[in-house]
Order: sequence, then structure tokens, then C-alpha cells
Amino acid sequence: MMATLGRRMAVCVFAVLLCACSSSNVKNDEHETPAEINAELGLNYLRQGDIDIAIEKLKRAREQDPNLAATYHYYGLLYQRLSSWDLADQNFKHALALAPHDAGIQNNYGAFLCDRGRYREAEKLFLEAAQSPDYKDSYEAYENAGLCVQRIPDRTKAAQYFRRALEVNPVLPTSLFNMAQLSFDEGEYLKARAFLQRYHAVVSPSPQTLLLAVRVERALGDTVAAERFGRKLSTDFPQSEEAKKLDQLPSK
Repeated sequence: MMATLGRRMAVCVFAVLLCACSSSNVKNDEHETPAEINAELGLNYLRQGDIDIAIEKLKRAREQDPNLAATYHYYGLLYQRLSSWDLADQNFKHALALAPHDAGIQNNYGAFLCDRGRYREAEKLFLEAAQSPDYKDSYEAYENAGLCVQRIPDRTKAAQYFRRALEVNPVLPTSLFNMAQLSFDEGEYLKARAFLQRYHAVVSPSPQTLLLAVRVERALGDTVAAERFGRKLSTDFPQSEEAKKLDQLPSK
């Protein structure tokens, strides 16, 4: 999920799976206008959970410069935090109208839309963000697009976007796991094993990846590897739902 928080804010929309990271195109601190400074302060206070002060700073920024896209972007994040969906939508739209090519706004608005079930609209924004020449972390937008279209579900496009994300950044745990799961579901067990191996080379195994590894190895007929992954799941995560499912798995 992702990136430093100094100039960006992670908005986790799909439990631990989808995190959209915003990066506003602001100037260096020494060249910031008063409105930009207050907008950034509002974002920082929002990130810390100080909602009242965040609102105060964003209001000041809007008064100082009614056409600063970052202010409405952060208002969108704030109202999303408050579950004020209509106000969040209005402010994201206003921000995008003022800065139609800002990839950070596109990515965060896409995450908001996907969380509201507006999957195809979100997909479009994620792709626009990913293809922006100024967006260094395009893999985030591709990964978000994959996670979003999975909810439709559109497995073909999901795999396409996860692969694009991995082309840009080959060590994305979320994309690697999802490609392993998609490959397994399609009966491509060797590919699933390869994606899981890449995942486990990047981060420590999780209950989800260990259970999938057991299923993959059983499907490939490697009972020794399946038992090894099963023991690790039972030992390292004995209270997990995945550990409880071990005995319910078919042998193949």
C-alpha cells in the first residue's frame, strides 16, 4: 500500500487492500503562498485527526486563494473522513476542475469513487493518473485500478493492471499477491507459485499468502512443500481464520 506522508496522505479505502496516495503539485516550502501553507497545514492536521483545526486551516486557505486546487482536494479528503459523501464528491470535482491533470487528485478521487461503488468512473481516473508524465508513482494508480475493477468483478482487467503496476515496480506485495490469487483461480498453478515466491522475497508471509501457498502446492502435487507452508501457518498464526481453514482444504 505506500510512500512518505510529508506531501501526501494515504486514504485506505478497501480495508488493507487499497490505499490511494495523493501527491499535490505544490511549490517548495520557501516559495509557497500563504494559501498553500494553510492548505498543507490543514492536510497535516487532518492526518493527525485534529478535524476542527484542519477545517480552520482549509477555510483560511480558501479565503486567501479561492482557486487553489489543493484546498478543495484536502476538503474532499476531510469530508470523506467524516463520511459526508456529497460534500466530498463536490470538493473532489472542484479540485479536479481547477487542476484537471493533477495525478494526486485523480488518484484520490478515484479511490473515493471506487469506495462508493462507481467502479468504471474510478478506473478512468486511475488510468489518467497512471499515464500522467509528472506522476512518479504510477504503479500506485495501476494497482488501485486493479483492486477496483476486481470488485466489479473484471478479473481480466484486474490482472492487466496488476501486471502494469509490476512492470513499473516489480516488488509490490499487493499486486504480487493478487496476481498469485488470480493465477491460482485460473488454474495456472506454476504462475501462482512464482508470484508467491516473489511476494515472500519482498515481505514476510501472511496468513493469506501461506494458505494460498498450501493450496498451490497441493494443486501441483508437492505435498512436502504444502505441509511446510501449513506448519508455518499453524505455528506463526495459530489463531487466524486461515489456520482454522487448513483442515477444511481438499487434498488436491
